[in-house]
Amino acid sequence: MKLRTRLWIEWGVIAALATFLIAGISIYNGVGRLDNLFYDTASRFTAAEEPKDIVIIGIDEPSLAAFGKWPWSRELHWAVFDVLRQAEPKAIAFDILLTEPGDLDLDTALADIMAENGNVFLPLQYITPGSNGREYDELLPVPLFANAAKDIGHVNLFPDYDGILRRMEPCFRMDRNAEPRWHLMELVYENTMGEKSAIASAKDCTQPVMLPFQPRANFTYVSYQSLATGQVPSAFMKDKYVLIGATAAGMGDQYSVAGSSSGQLAGVTIMGNYLNTLLKGGFIKPVGRFTHILISLIPSWILLIGFWRWKPRTILFVAIGLLTLIFLFTIGALYSSLWFAPGAALAGLAFIYPTWGWRRLQATSDYMEDELDQMDATLPPLPLPTSAFTPVDVVTAQAEKMTHAISQMRDLRRFVSDTLTYLPDPMLVADMNGEILLSNKTADAVFGHDVEEQNIMELLQSYVSQLDWEHVADYLKTAMRTEFVQGNPTPGYTEFAARNNRSYALRCAAVKSGKGYVRGHVIYMADITTIANAQAEREEVLQLLSHDMRAPQAAILALLEKVPAKAGTRNIDDRIAAQANRTLNLADNFVDMARMKSQDFDPEDILLADLMLEAADGLWPLASARGIEFVFDDRSDDAFILGERSSLFRAITNLFDNAIKYSPDKGRITVTLRRRQFGKDHFISTTIVDEGEGISETLLPELFGKFTSEPGSMRSRVKGIGLGLFHVESVIARHEGQISASNAKTGGAMFKIILPISDEPSR
Repeated sequence: MKLRTRLWIEWGVIAALATFLIAGISIYNGVGRLDNLFYDTASRFTAAEEPKDIVIIGIDEPSLAAFGKWPWSRELHWAVFDVLRQAEPKAIAFDILLTEPGDLDLDTALADIMAENGNVFLPLQYITPGSNGREYDELLPVPLFANAAKDIGHVNLFPDYDGILRRMEPCFRMDRNAEPRWHLMELVYENTMGEKSAIASAKDCTQPVMLPFQPRANFTYVSYQSLATGQVPSAFMKDKYVLIGATAAGMGDQYSVAGSSSGQLAGVTIMGNYLNTLLKGGFIKPVGRFTHILISLIPSWILLIGFWRWKPRTILFVAIGLLTLIFLFTIGALYSSLWFAPGAALAGLAFIYPTWGWRRLQATSDYMEDELDQMDATLPPLPLPTSAFTPVDVVTAQAEKMTHAISQMRDLRRFVSDTLTYLPDPMLVADMNGEILLSNKTADAVFGHDVEEQNIMELLQSYVSQLDWEHVADYLKTAMRTEFVQGNPTPGYTEFAARNNRSYALRCAAVKSGKGYVRGHVIYMADITTIANAQAEREEVLQLLSHDMRAPQAAILALLEKVPAKAGTRNIDDRIAAQANRTLNLADNFVDMARMKSQDFDPEDILLADLMLEAADGLWPLASARGIEFVFDDRSDDAFILGERSSLFRAITNLFDNAIKYSPDKGRITVTLRRRQFGKDHFISTTIVDEGEGISETLLPELFGKFTSEPGSMRSRVKGIGLGLFHVESVIARHEGQISASNAKTGGAMFKIILPISDEPSR
């Protein structure tokens, strides 16, 4: 598997796991302890507006010292309410349970003074477990006080599992069917403001609300003893909210609250915080579940996307920045009375960063190990130095192995560079756009300047002769295109003449990666000037054979025809003529074979039947001298073939000439032409059969080879040097045909030729 593919898969799995993890933590409060720790810390930086209209009357240590052990006489409470009646506060919340009756006269007097105040609110008590299997039992103040009170509410406090109070319940239900009991401070707010608070209007008033807690020092505080003894002026409490409750540590009404750095708060102070938040606003609202999941996912996805964009060092700084941003966002949200629990977001980052680092390191390590092993297995043996490895841990060993591989590749590059630089012929390496990336010294010397970064086509066009540039350009385009097509043959090479009269054989080959992808091309120019000159000299020799050698032989034949035959010299004249004709045929065959090797195939439409008749007519004097007859059986339907007329004519003439030579006097040579079809292709099948003694079975397998002839017997009366049938087979092969030889049933030699029919003959 490719490294990139594996990393994408690993990344996708980590991204999915992180998303599910964050969503699960958000839904099920999976890191509640961590969130509470952040909340307690961050809430110290936020607080509601200071309570200026709330007065706390505390039953503190000085009061206990002054009035004795709790509980006190209700006569003492009567005195406090009498002072408050004269002060005319907005409301009085008496956070003392009056659930047990006392002296009737004192209880009646206390109830009367409460009623005279007209704004006294009393708490009720819940006993758990309740009776008859109930979870709670509700215990109200004695009827005397309950009737005197303005209203009665609950003062329950429900700390979290760690014992810290962070939330308050606006109302409380003992069970699903019970009517809710509103919090004592909710009743105070509603009766003084004339409307319910915003949180009391919520659909479910039992849902706890979060609020910032202020220390007791921020409240106006009066000792119960000071108020009862008349030390506090009445005007001090006029139009204030008066909350009366125990503040002495020994009375047990103390709670740890979120954000408090000064120890615990008394229950009456906690109620003061609740009432102040109701009056001034500032309840802390947790963000919605969907919003919380979405915000928690954002840092993780930034980090996940950054893994593909940034370097590891950048990722580290980004991760630290995201952690800092989460903390700042949490504090900023609290400033806006919103609570965003950062635990899920932090857990996502804590999961993603090390997990991705581990998986990426593992994937890279595996890939590097495989690649290094493959490189060691496939690297050819070269004269490069090797180094030994010392025992270390796995990662360090891989690092050393990579260092060795890099060093080896650097040496290999230098080795290849030096090898290419000192090649005797010009060599160029071009990219996919034809821009030259590398050249050796010979190439720079041939072209006269540094050719790197130039275009290969433009460079060669200025160097190749104008006559050869077109086919050189076609070759390069074909060669570069062929490398991308499966199964295409190698484009071979091409030859050209340069403008400086040098000759080159140009070859283009693809440069491929280890996976087989084409990355560029190598263009190699072999200097063949010496070979080209030798070829030119060969052409001159061929011209000599075709002209200077043929001319004397033709002159000999002409003289023999003019000189009158003398008695006894006729046989000699015939021999001289035969040898001269043989020399002419040899020269013509040699020249024709040389021409076919040096020139491209240049065919034309030929009517094969007419060509054979023409060849037979040319040999008629030779055949008639011995009484040999040509018999033609043509059923080719005037089919045309594509061929070179001169070469094909000479090949057929050679076959007819051989048939005449090896036929008995007054024999017959049968020539048959038939139209054949093999699959979708159409051909002309031609057979030439003589009436001679046939071909030796030992000679048949090598009949069309060079210098093949049969010595001895009657068949050698006209000897050859074996170029005739070799020339015939070369011509037929050049025409994409086939020729075969066998012995006919009648005993004579039979030659069979099959040639493809032209698709569109031009007549």
